[in-house]
Amino acid sequence: MGFGFGLLLSIELEGSRSLRSNGPYRWDNVEAIIAKCASKGKKTALGFYSASSSQPGMMVPSWLPGLGCQMTNQSKPFVAQYPVWSDPVYIQQSTLFTKELAARFDGRKEIAFIDARNYGNWGEWHVGGGMTGSVAADNATMTKLIDAWGVFKSTFIVIPNNNNSPTNPNANVAYGVSKYGMGCRRDSSDVQPLGAAYCNGKSPSVSEWSADYPKLMTEGSWAKTKWTNQTQESYMVGSRYSYDNLGQFNSPAVDQYINANRANIIHWGKRLGYWFKLSWAVVPKTLGNGVNSLLEFSIKNDGVEVLMLKGTQPCVKVALMDSQNVVLSVTKLTGVDPTKWQSGSETTQKASIQFSSNPNAAKLALGVFSSCDNQSPDIKLSNTGRLKNNWIPLE
Repeated sequence: MGFGFGLLLSIELEGSRSLRSNGPYRWDNVEAIIAKCASKGKKTALGFYSASSSQPGMMVPSWLPGLGCQMTNQSKPFVAQYPVWSDPVYIQQSTLFTKELAARFDGRKEIAFIDARNYGNWGEWHVGGGMTGSVAADNATMTKLIDAWGVFKSTFIVIPNNNNSPTNPNANVAYGVSKYGMGCRRDSSDVQPLGAAYCNGKSPSVSEWSADYPKLMTEGSWAKTKWTNQTQESYMVGSRYSYDNLGQFNSPAVDQYINANRANIIHWGKRLGYWFKLSWAVVPKTLGNGVNSLLEFSIKNDGVEVLMLKGTQPCVKVALMDSQNVVLSVTKLTGVDPTKWQSGSETTQKASIQFSSNPNAAKLALGVFSSCDNQSPDIKLSNTGRLKNNWIPLE
């Protein structure tokens, strides 16, 4: 039931793969991946970066320098080019690209989140990691590059943080979170377990390890720290992640992690983000069938974080059902907000219900909705007995 477990494929593409020329954007390869994931019940996270010290050439479209964008040239260990981050042409084109992204992907249910990767090496908002010659952007430039993502109203944008402070993150993160409700990413969560803690309770956090599992077990991270039995517990609890890769990056490294940590994967797969369970319910004998009645129930959140939503108004509803679990009528519970169900806590809720009298009424069912406009519950409770349409009969 975790926010990200079993639901996500993250893809990162250099900007040049997403464009045909200085004209229409090419989305067919991205849409094909999204469709394949959706067919398997999975969501997709997207990230488009503009520079990589791991690859020769340039990650931005080949036509960008022709528009007058200044580039930084690297000659060793191979020839590579990076955009000058403060260049007005780069900022302009980056902004146009995010607008196109929003027009196509904002609010799409198949998309879990989109990484703001329009600055720095691998889009990690730093110019280290072997990137030579690239000058770090000043705060004014970073602000402009963050503002480009303000066009997204319904899909979470996640921005990398590069320190271990839960209260004083990088300036770009503090700005993005406070102004746009951005989520936090820490790409060395195993090294800095509090690297995304600034977003705790505010917006979703995304974890990525500093290296793959075999390397972390033998050589260690860039900070020379090695993987231990406490590594995942430390960063999962410290930064309350909604998403974690639970294996990195490709086979056979992923297979080694899975084979050695199956119980850990199941445990943290459930606890990522929220993990709701109906503890108990006091059902009125009248079922609210033609008469005002009081429903009382308790929800436990065993996840590490609260429910995170953007651009929608969540709610909890109760359905009046017949003996065959056919929904006869539905009512919204006033004053019940699932985003208030705190991690590690149990929340008792009381609400008045009343349906139009129906002679076929036999039971009540509870459902949690990411948007009140939805016809069926889509926030799953982890109880056994959940129906295929995600209603939980209160019997």
